[in-house]
Amino acid sequence: MTIGAYFIWKSLNSADDMEIIVTKLPAIEKPEKNVEEIIIPGRDGSLTVDDGTYATTVKTVECALDRGDINSLCAWLTGSGFVTFSNEPDKQYMAQIINSIALKEIIPTFRTFIVQFNCQPKKYSTTNELITINTSPATISNPGTVNAKPMITVYGTGTIELEINSTVIH
Repeated sequence: MTIGAYFIWKSLNSADDMEIIVTKLPAIEKPEKNVEEIIIPGRDGSLTVDDGTYATTVKTVECALDRGDINSLCAWLTGSGFVTFSNEPDKQYMAQIINSIALKEIIPTFRTFIVQFNCQPKKYSTTNELITINTSPATISNPGTVNAKPMITVYGTGTIELEINSTVIH
């Protein structure tokens, strides 16, 4: 069982599986909106165009490694996948690691390093459950705070009518 700060990347726990000491987790933050600001000469202020989307966020984790396998660490901390941070254990982000990772030697066996996760702006639940409906009518609600893009698969025989936000699909 993990005690202290950790992150989960590619299904491995930084503390339990990789023996990494996390010294600083990223802040929990609302991502920046993608808004275009237009300056019009002779007009006070500016106009803004909001397309309803959010920017990628960079979440920085400060870490230390004592006697760990550096080659395995570097192989693990690459590519893309889902990341979960211990200060938000029920959420995960789609992320990518593209920065270089410099392992600074503090003493012969102890190194510090920083990992930067380029995260898509929306959080996903770590407990996504398959919902099966066997009755009609039935209602499913989004427990999140932003529009969801669920995957819906319908199996059945006969006439099936699926209504999503007042749009009927036959």
